[in-house]
Amino acid sequence: MAHVLKPGSKGLIPLNQWKLSPEFAACTAKQQAFLLALIETQDFTKAVLAAYGSKNARQAQIFSYAVREVASVKAALNVYLGKSPLDVLYEEVVSNLKHAEPGSVAASRFLAQKERLLLGLAPAKDDDEVETPRPATDSRIPTGAMPLVDSSGVVRGYRTADGQYVQLANVEVTR
Repeated sequence: MAHVLKPGSKGLIPLNQWKLSPEFAACTAKQQAFLLALIETQDFTKAVLAAYGSKNARQAQIFSYAVREVASVKAALNVYLGKSPLDVLYEEVVSNLKHAEPGSVAASRFLAQKERLLLGLAPAKDDDEVETPRPATDSRIPTGAMPLVDSSGVVRGYRTADGQYVQLANVEVTR
């Protein structure tokens, strides 16, 4: 997620209050210098030059991409810009949707998540997460073994802890 500071943009909270925020305090001294220079110059490259003392502008530009992806820097900048966690999540979903292949499963899921975020709906249960019925415990299966069931839920065998497969006899018990 790239933070965009438009020329002349101001944060929603005063600079002095922002400097006292826990998100700003979580940044290192150089990250704080970077953030303050970024607010002042509105330019990531100039902010890196001011805070980290890079050798040249090209190196500073490249390094600025790494600095702006640091979690503490992102969090502090989001506080300054007044972005809620929901706003940040929405931006991330929109960015991923933009990069997803049109018509793909990923794109449809990102679009559904975007709609839920915009409309404030609860997440729907994922169709892929169909619960498979668990068979009742079978006394023929030793502790620690994994039961193997057929499509109707009948236990047909088990796999032991050491990877051996054991097939159970197909016997009906009558009383």
